[in-house]
Amino acid sequence: MKWLLIAAGLQITYPSEDVCRQALVEVTKNDPKAICIPAGETREQRFLSSFMNMVESLEKSRLTNPQNDANIKE
Repeated sequence: MKWLLIAAGLQITYPSEDVCRQALVEVTKNDPKAICIPAGETREQRFLSSFMNMVESLEKSRLTNPQNDANIKE
């Protein structure tokens, strides 16, 4: 999950909490109220995740029920 560093007039997204907290150490020297919070997912990320879950589910179904493959090809 990505993390968001929020400070006065500054919002930067980092790839992990650890990286955000490293940046926070430096930023709090100028803005003691700065914080790191989970950034959440964008709409596009949620769509892609949902789509990939559907593909995985279909693939798993195909592997557990090979007769379904034969029905589709006919």
